[in-house]
Amino acid sequence: MTLVISLKRGRNGQDSLACRRNDGTATWRRLQPGFASHDLRHFAVESTLGVDSAFYGLIARGWNLEDFGAPWPKGRLPEEAAWVECTIAAIWSDRDHPALRSTEEINSAIREMQRGASFERRLTSDEIRAIRECFDEQIERWRRLDRGEVMELEVLV
Repeated sequence: MTLVISLKRGRNGQDSLACRRNDGTATWRRLQPGFASHDLRHFAVESTLGVDSAFYGLIARGWNLEDFGAPWPKGRLPEEAAWVECTIAAIWSDRDHPALRSTEEINSAIREMQRGASFERRLTSDEIRAIRECFDEQIERWRRLDRGEVMELEVLV
């Protein structure tokens, strides 16, 4: 299954995210300022690690963007999706600090954020490096876009 992700630089400063599924259906929303980078972090983690039950995988299977939040019309997030959120937080919490966290520090932070979840996966240093490289490449593409331009990505789920 393929999901086409379109991030658009808004002409008026209001960026948007649209996701088109294999069956031709789509979901979209306007983004809060700066939120495109969070969606690109999801892309980096999910595509690099082959995760298919997190944000983009759920969208590919029929979730709409408004389903991610209270009152959670599709139910609770699968544990793998919650793990991805923790992974994003752990990897990018160090962007404001001069020294990057070690692999062990990132894995420890993920475990601490999960607190008792049954899904657990340890990241290797190579995986963390690949995730960061993927994100850096995509965020640079995003930053080069002019207002009104669209950046498309494909996710295999």
